[in-house]
Amino acid sequence: MKAEEFVKIVEERLEIVKRVLKHKGYEYATQKNRMHNFYRAAGLLGSTTVAALRGMWVKHVVSINDIVDDIEAGTPVKKSLVEEKLTDNIAYLLLMDGLLADHSLVIPDNEIQRHGCDNDNDKMDSRLQLSGMTKGLGDIDFHTGKVLGANVRNFEPRSKKNQKRNKKGRFC
Repeated sequence: MKAEEFVKIVEERLEIVKRVLKHKGYEYATQKNRMHNFYRAAGLLGSTTVAALRGMWVKHVVSINDIVDDIEAGTPVKKSLVEEKLTDNIAYLLLMDGLLADHSLVIPDNEIQRHGCDNDNDKMDSRLQLSGMTKGLGDIDFHTGKVLGANVRNFEPRSKKNQKRNKKGRFC
């Protein structure tokens, strides 16, 4: 495949993803909160918004894996199904990007270095626990994203004031 052909495929797919996200936004979001369904699902599941999104996204990942298995087995696959599942997967990754943009536990690299954290996630997890970052939330299983021991009904975004305070606070 020539580079120009690949660029054309990428541009066309991204245009389709934009249209789908816009259309689905009307269906799944509220005017005040584009990520409404993930906050609502997190509340219903007693988990985090990121874990709720992952749970919804995983069915699309399974579909892609099923398509690959079919192709490996020599079974024909409809092009429209492949295109739909590729679009869904890209859309969910972009939605994840949106959810993580303001997440209090996604720390800028310079903040991690300034507070003496290293790239070892296990050490960082224990430092966050020791620093009280999770106080009031219940324990967080950093591998699954689940909030343990918390009576969670509906996660809604923190106020801008609290988001700003958390971003300036000590992370490690």
